[in-house]
Amino acid sequence: MNLWLKSESDEPGLASSKKQPRICVSIAVRGSLALITRKAQEAIDYGADMVEIRLDYLDRVNVPLLRRYLTGLENRLILTCRKRDEGGRFGGSEKERVRILTEIAEWDGPMLDIELSTIQRNSTLFKSKSENIIISWHDFKRTPGRPILLRKVEEAMQLGGIAKIVTTARNVTDNATILSLYKAAHKGSLIAFCMGEKGMISRILSPMVGSPLAYTFFGSNPVVPGQFSLDEFRDLYGIMSLGT
Repeated sequence: MNLWLKSESDEPGLASSKKQPRICVSIAVRGSLALITRKAQEAIDYGADMVEIRLDYLDRVNVPLLRRYLTGLENRLILTCRKRDEGGRFGGSEKERVRILTEIAEWDGPMLDIELSTIQRNSTLFKSKSENIIISWHDFKRTPGRPILLRKVEEAMQLGGIAKIVTTARNVTDNATILSLYKAAHKGSLIAFCMGEKGMISRILSPMVGSPLAYTFFGSNPVVPGQFSLDEFRDLYGIMSLGT
């Protein structure tokens, strides 16, 4: 799946050749599959290019039922079932979580976000779908030094797919550290930014230096601190240009 920057001329009725980042809306809500499907469709109708659905927020994940509800949206989805020690809320066993991820990996269409530690322990289960996988690593307390982060990027890229490195900014300098990682990656192969209010600048700049996606929220509440709303991000890029 090609996630790299879209051209405005790709949109109906637009003739400009300016580039705009693909915007992904994160959905993390407790509720029924009908509610989640409705929210995903609303976000797409409002202008989101992709929708990330946090399956770990569901009380129970039934993949066949999930597929029926999300039919027609497959190519616009990123699905993840985040484990607790990486910010997730999945209440079942690790064996059950990996089974869910494995079932989703067999579903043509959606991208799948899997933690680096998870795929390192279960690499053979996802090898055939590696190009459709985002391999993520999070640090919810700080932004480690660049050597540590580069090692995580390398580990993720060796497994295929897109590497995603997300840290927490304690100061403005942390943004420079995370954005410097793009020098070590091919365009579109790395998503890297900082969480938190002090990391908001990295969310704005990351598409300019190589990220194929910008993560936002749709509605009233951000999924994580420092996240821009879909409206805010579109307004920012209505003013700023990524070139022609």
